[in-house]
Amino acid sequence: MRNPYEVLGVQANASVEEIKAAYRRRAKETHPDLHGGSQEYASRFCEVTDAYAILSDPVARSRFDQTSTVDKERTAAAAQEIYEVIAYIRSRAAEAKSAAMSSALRGLAWLGGGSLISLLGYISAVSSGGGRYTIFWGAILFGGIQAYRGFVAYANINAKARELEQNVWNLVTDKPIA
Repeated sequence: MRNPYEVLGVQANASVEEIKAAYRRRAKETHPDLHGGSQEYASRFCEVTDAYAILSDPVARSRFDQTSTVDKERTAAAAQEIYEVIAYIRSRAAEAKSAAMSSALRGLAWLGGGSLISLLGYISAVSSGGGRYTIFWGAILFGGIQAYRGFVAYANINAKARELEQNVWNLVTDKPIA
């Protein structure tokens, strides 16, 4: 059942008179006889009647208010735990992505350095009228492979972190986040 305060459209601190007036108004709006015996309005009318039964009885209302407060506290605590789990996932992912990006940048440095030294050797050989020059294949290949692996690791970590975060939300809410 929905929150009886919401069903009747009253505040949690509503007086008995306000609750009665809201009940009468909602009962007129939802009475099935006024809507051709509609099953939809019949269920709405029952919901309004049940809400009034809870809020008009001081003991039932007090019990509902206490239960509602406990549920709100539990919900808030659960939400805090969820946010902590997601924050942990994000922090660990940030550490791993930082390491992957650092590896990719080191690879780019090796690739750039090997290419630059090879190019300078070629320019020197050509400017002196020909001759031999060295291509630093090891630095170029190592750097290229290292950069590629770093960028792929970064993308995989990012995708896995999003997947874990989505799974946490799906477990809790049964619906995906956008």
